Amino acid sequence: MKRWFTKLHEEIQKSDKSIASLEVIFYRAAESILNEKILKIEDIEIELTEIEFYFYESKTYEDPFVHQDDLLRDTHNYIYVHKKAWQRGGAGITFGDGKFLGSILMRGIKHKNSFFAGSATVKKYLASLIDSNITQHEELQDYFHKHQKDISLVSSTKRDFKIYSSSRIGLNRDKSKEYADAKYRFAREDYLDAPKDENFKSYANLKNRTNFL
Repeated sequence: MKRWFTKLHEEIQKSDKSIASLEVIFYRAAESILNEKILKIEDIEIELTEIEFYFYESKTYEDPFVHQDDLLRDTHNYIYVHKKAWQRGGAGITFGDGKFLGSILMRGIKHKNSFFAGSATVKKYLASLIDSNITQHEELQDYFHKHQKDISLVSSTKRDFKIYSSSRIGLNRDKSKEYADAKYRFAREDYLDAPKDENFKSYANLKNRTNFL
């Protein structure tokens, strides 16, 4: 069976790499990731519930919102931590093929029946599960580097939630309206419908959830 990123690489390379084509490819990948996979970090198991795709290839698809970091180019099943202040920025699963850059930003997760929303919230929650002493992006990136072999997206019990798509949020449309409006953001139905209660640890970022509907 092909690994999830191998299939993604093949579909991207066979496409014309237009936004319309990538919207379809990323939607199919999101359906699989959100409904059929879990993220494993050592013995920690996380369900992804909201994700955004970032892809960049020189001369063919130059999305200005993609971080120009080599960690996105030639690592698989690896987590890249945004180099911002700890209270901002998030972390993404990389899928670069050695030439292009690729990352799946984790905007929402489910862990032990609780939802967490917002890229910075997700990043800090993962850090708390790993080591409560981690409080800087350098420390978290160093952990992911040392434990790269213990990080993977693996098959899980299949779920059957509807997946919604939307444009990515927090992007400056003045920089590129075309790329900013691309529908590369995906979320699970149960996550969008979850009430604000003791099982939803962060809610503010879902003020934008009507963008999916």
